[in-house]
Amino acid sequence: MKPHICLLLAVAVPAVSFGAGEVAHEPEAYGGLLTNLIARVRLWPELAPGETNACCGRFAFDARLKGWRRHDVTCPTLMVFRPDVPKSRTLVLDLPGGGYNTQYMGHVKDMAKRVLDSGRFFAVLHYRIPRRAGRKIYEAPREDLARSVRWLRSHAAEHGWSPEAIGTVGFSAGGHLSAISATSSQDRLYDRVDELDDLSAHLNFAVAVYPAYVLDDGATGPNAKRGD
Repeated sequence: MKPHICLLLAVAVPAVSFGAGEVAHEPEAYGGLLTNLIARVRLWPELAPGETNACCGRFAFDARLKGWRRHDVTCPTLMVFRPDVPKSRTLVLDLPGGGYNTQYMGHVKDMAKRVLDSGRFFAVLHYRIPRRAGRKIYEAPREDLARSVRWLRSHAAEHGWSPEAIGTVGFSAGGHLSAISATSSQDRLYDRVDELDDLSAHLNFAVAVYPAYVLDDGATGPNAKRGD
């Protein structure tokens, strides 16, 4: 099924960790959202492709935008949230923006509230940042996104969303990642790690909000410096 791309019973469930721990200042960065957290997932069982260390990153407060940003991620993490009252089997995966160098949390919290209040499931991918030397700026995040979609598809029945109702919403650099992944989801991006990689990484829908880099396809140059 080709994705659509757009440019524009309450249950208390304890959070489950799959090899990833809480990062300092995570409660402040996420606000009250953590009460809906059902899984914090380390996506790669060992090191992510091409990495030499595994760091979940850090949060720092951006005084200019009055919001939190995540920095220095070499061990990508997937955060999964359940609505208080599930009304849909759709899961929306948020891809934060930040020029592929940081990840701004302000839009994440706003989107999370809208999605969870609508009764849909919500997730956030903290993909690898900053940009990896010698690689296109989106290549490592694209690998992380493919792996995260496979994880979500494999755990759909367990948690209640549909394996064929998984899509992305991304802002700026995240919008670029959303669009490029939706239009090339069948590409083999990395060597098989385990049985999870036998599943499809296709997206059922994708929303790109003011996507960056769509004219230069991740090339270096003036446009590559944009994104917040």
